[in-house]
Amino acid sequence: MYHLQTLFEEEGIYYTHGWKFDVIQRSINILYQWLVFKFPSIYQRFFKNPSQLLSPNGEQSPLSISIHSEANQYAVVHNLNYVVIGHTHKPVIRDHVIDCGDFVGSASYVILTDGMPELKFI
Repeated sequence: MYHLQTLFEEEGIYYTHGWKFDVIQRSINILYQWLVFKFPSIYQRFFKNPSQLLSPNGEQSPLSISIHSEANQYAVVHNLNYVVIGHTHKPVIRDHVIDCGDFVGSASYVILTDGMPELKFI
């Protein structure tokens, strides 16, 4: 169901780019998925601007909420403490999902102290 080529687990944490949980991208044909996974910079430049993941008021869009839901479900099914993603450009920590946002727009990152995540901003 999910492409796990970039799987990196440590202490029950799965690190991946959030587009792997983007239901729109997963539901489109194999060629499109190949483009997204093999050439992400081309995909982002010509097909989907990351700002499409934010609503006009800066809140999470329905697509971002869906991505977080899928990532949380993945954590539950695979008995993970957290799934750490980016992709939505809107940092949030909710349930088993740590969305780091991005380093450019939100200038955000996450640190784990004694297994507890905390959002930080530059």
